[in-house]
Amino acid sequence: IDRNTLKQKSEKVLLSNSLTRRDDASVNFYQSQDKSLFAISYLNNNSKNGSYFSFDVYDNELKKIWSNKYETEIGGDISFLDIELSNNGEIYVLSRHKNNKNTKVGISKITEEERTENSFDIDIEINDAEIKVIDTNKVYIALNDKMKFVGITYDLAQEELINKVSFEYKKEKGTYWGIKDIL
Repeated sequence: IDRNTLKQKSEKVLLSNSLTRRDDASVNFYQSQDKSLFAISYLNNNSKNGSYFSFDVYDNELKKIWSNKYETEIGGDISFLDIELSNNGEIYVLSRHKNNKNTKVGISKITEEERTENSFDIDIEINDAEIKVIDTNKVYIALNDKMKFVGITYDLAQEELINKVSFEYKKEKGTYWGIKDIL
C-alpha cells in the first residue's frame, strides 16, 4: 500500500495451496510485540499430502525471513493453546496433549534452524491459556480452568519449571480465593 495515497501498489501472494472439498485448512496471523515481524501459521489437513502445520515469518516489508514445518513428538491429541512471535523472530507454541492417562502441556520454540520441545504434566482441565516470552529461553505460562489459575515460569534451556503459583476459587463463606503451590 502506498503510504501517501493508501492505494494498493501491487499484489504479493504470501501463501497459496490447492485444496479439495475434503481438505481442511486454517490460517492464522501473529505479530511481534514491537510490530517489526509477523508470522503466518498454516494448518493443512490435505488428502494428498497428509496433515501438517507450518510457520512463515516475514519482516514488515513482506520479505520472508524463514519458513518451517512443525511436528510434535509429545503424542496424544493435540490442541494449540497459544502462539507468540518474539521480536527476534522465534515462535513459541503452547499446546495441550491429551491421552488416556494424563494431560501434558507442551512448549515449543521454533526458529529457522531448529525446534526445541518440552512438556510437563498438568492436573487441571485447561479452558484458557497464554504464553509470554520473558527472554529467549524463559517463558511465562498462564493456564486456567473455571475454578483454578496456574502461573508457571519455565526455562527452556534447563528444561525445568522455575516457579509455579496457583490460585483456587473457594466456595467457602468469607473466602473466595486461596493461594497455594508456590515454588
